[in-house]
Amino acid sequence: MLSMFVDESKVRGYTMAAVACSQADASRARRELVALRMKGQTRLHFVRESDQRRRLILSTLARLGVQARLYRVEGLDVHRSRDLCLEGIVADVAALGVENIVLEADTTVIHHDLGTLQQAAFDAGVGAQLRYGHERAAAEPLLWAADAIVWSYTKGGDWLRRIAPMVRSTRLLLP
Repeated sequence: MLSMFVDESKVRGYTMAAVACSQADASRARRELVALRMKGQTRLHFVRESDQRRRLILSTLARLGVQARLYRVEGLDVHRSRDLCLEGIVADVAALGVENIVLEADTTVIHHDLGTLQQAAFDAGVGAQLRYGHERAAAEPLLWAADAIVWSYTKGGDWLRRIAPMVRSTRLLLP
């Protein structure tokens, strides 16, 4: 089973990173990411990490073979941008064989997300087999990978270079 773990950035437009991981690789990836937490950390959060730690985390993700897809919207409000990104992700998962999508929980959008995902899954013809839901970042280490990728993408420069081998596609979505 292949799952996608999704996080967002609202910096310079709206971007979602979807990190794909097979069930077979998920346990190892989670263990290695948890091992990178510093004392007192409940999760890795790229915005709060030092550059040295960011480089270590990205190196670990690359070594783990993390693969990500990026979805970007410019010039629209956050809610419409989020819908377009979720629709883009669902359209891609049908072709990739993804069976599960996990988004970082944001209580202000969970109900709306579920409606968007349900309609997108129906439109893509995967409504019966695709599962989706939200999880707290502290409870799902693979969300930390999506956070690292999306932060690096929006930061640009050397950070973009570091994630380039892990990014399989970048889609600019239009309304």
